[in-house]
This record gives sequence, C-alpha cells and structure tokens, in this order.
Amino acid sequence: LSRTLWSRSGEAADSAIDAGTATPEQSKASPTIDAESDSESDIDESQSSSGTTADREVWTASSLDQRRLWFIQQTHDDKSLYNVPMVMRARGALDVAALRRSMSELMRRHESLRTRLVDREGEPMQVIEDAASIADDDASALVVIDVSGEVDAESASRSSAAAEARRPFAMSSSTSTSDRLWRATAIRESATSWRVAL
Repeated sequence: LSRTLWSRSGEAADSAIDAGTATPEQSKASPTIDAESDSESDIDESQSSSGTTADREVWTASSLDQRRLWFIQQTHDDKSLYNVPMVMRARGALDVAALRRSMSELMRRHESLRTRLVDREGEPMQVIEDAASIADDDASALVVIDVSGEVDAESASRSSAAAEARRPFAMSSSTSTSDRLWRATAIRESATSWRVAL
C-alpha cells in the first residue's frame, strides 16, 4: 500500500523507498520513505450480493472478520486491539495536496477503503460509500497534524504517531459517526521532515 500510495503522489515518483538510496539531488527535490514498520493489514474485499442502495451507500452483511472487530469494539476494554499501524518517515518537501489526492483515488478504487461498520438493530452491517462521493480534496482521506512548533518536534511527532496507532475506530448506529476501517495521518515536524501514519 505504501509503495502504491507514494508512486501516485506527484513528485515522489523518483523518490527512493529506502533512505540512503537517493542521491543528494533527489533528496533535495523529493521526499523519501524510511519504513518504521512493515506491518500490513489484510482487508477483506468480499462483499455480499444482497445489499440495497440508499443515499449513495450500499449496505451488506458483515464478514466473519468484521464481526470479530465488532465484538471486540462492544466488549473489550482495549478497542484498538485489531489496529494494524504502519508509520513511514518522509524526508524532503512533502506535497500534502498530491498525497491527499492519491489517498482519495485509492478509496475510489477499493471498496474496502470506503467501508464502515454500522449497528443495524444490534447486528453489524458493512456500509460501502459510493466512489463518486469521494472528492479529490477529501480532508478525511489525509489528516494533517503540525508539531513543528514544539520544542522537540521529533519526539512530539513520534508521540502523535503512537497515539494515532492506539486510537480506536468508531463503530456506531450511524454512518456519520462511524469511521472507515482505515485512516491516514501526515505529521509535520518541519518543512522537510514528516511522518505518515496509516
């Protein structure tokens, strides 16, 4: 996901995935990524054919894995138990608008990234947003946190990434208060130093 994401983000096409493989000229021109975690989540793409469409959304029965998520959300104190975080270090001038457009495009292409779990009469249902409803500049596709004003910006950035990794996903009785089952956050340490948390 990180490689696909970065390859679609404008100027980053020539960036090196591993820090240290870029030339000095490349490092000045575009960001590179240092993978801080190689964890990747397996997202169930299977969908039921029995859904109905309303308000540009598709409601379908939840999968077994999604029911497990729902059960933990309802009964377990640690609601972030199933979170699978990944943090990348970006060095160089990050084009936030291009990265947000890339995230939006990924959501349009993959139903699993447009899915929320919603309570319908005590049963978890997966609700899939219509791809046409995702705008290029959808602010929810990439949230930006700026810690560049902190005394120790690097430490503040690390703490923010850890907090994002622990933050549970909201699953409620309404699509407006339920989260998509993934999120992306860009944390700004300085103009040329960022963390991107998925």
